Amino acid sequence: MSKTAPVLPVRWIVQTNLINEKETERLEEATNRPEEGIFFCPITVIPFDTKLPRLEPFNGISTVYGSCNFINRVLEQKDRGANYNWYNVKIFANYEDYNFQMLEWLTQWDKYCLNSDSMYTTLNQLMALLNHKKFFKHDELLKSDEWFIRPNADDKLFSGEVVSVEQLKDWVTNLQMEKMEDTLNAPIFISTPKNIDTEWRLIISEGEVVSSSQYRVLGKKKVKGWIDTPSSVIKFGERIAAIWQPNPIFVLDICQTYDGELKVLECGGINSVGFYGMKVIDIVNKVNEFLRKSLDKE
Repeated sequence: MSKTAPVLPVRWIVQTNLINEKETERLEEATNRPEEGIFFCPITVIPFDTKLPRLEPFNGISTVYGSCNFINRVLEQKDRGANYNWYNVKIFANYEDYNFQMLEWLTQWDKYCLNSDSMYTTLNQLMALLNHKKFFKHDELLKSDEWFIRPNADDKLFSGEVVSVEQLKDWVTNLQMEKMEDTLNAPIFISTPKNIDTEWRLIISEGEVVSSSQYRVLGKKKVKGWIDTPSSVIKFGERIAAIWQPNPIFVLDICQTYDGELKVLECGGINSVGFYGMKVIDIVNKVNEFLRKSLDKE
């Protein structure tokens, strides 16, 4: 009688401080299943400490969940962290990954994106263009008193938001006075504000929606569970994934405009994402399945 091959253990290394407590509790519930080879590993991240905490040796594969700063720290050091048992760690969100930069996903999904009319620039360049009152192919921006602005990279340099042109000028003036050159010269996108009705977040794994949740209506937080997501939203998300995927597992935020159109808001990695009303155990199971398959292929 043949024996069943042992299941590869999967460890979830989860930051438990400086982060949403409810998210970590839900992850613990979904990942603390040692009888199934799934292990929950809570860690405390010390602010401003550049070192990774020491882990217990683990004969399996791991992934992480935590703040963007923590994920960036893991990305920077995990290859050099063997002495702290940071090996076989898979991360689905590299904030320097070109695929998660707006320039790339806007190019790939084009007309399906809410801000497909965006202008690519920097804050310094933007001020120079304003002084000349010439935006070339984006002169429609000059007719608006407000703009939506966001960084190109998924690195949380600043939050995407709608601001008045005057507010933006004041902000840039302050940045120039403080010599914040990294922010002033970082690639950004600006566009005219759009009217958004409802927003949903989808987790997509290898082209299929694993779980989803409504999280905002008319600009205000309003969460609904995964079971309430319209089938049209699921189908749109999978249609987008069929065109192009930034990663085998990723987050896709979708909105419906006042006109009833579905559009892509943005995409990102899952290692820092808020789950809202999603079914977390389904996400964990799909990630575990992918991790085990990926290691088998190596």
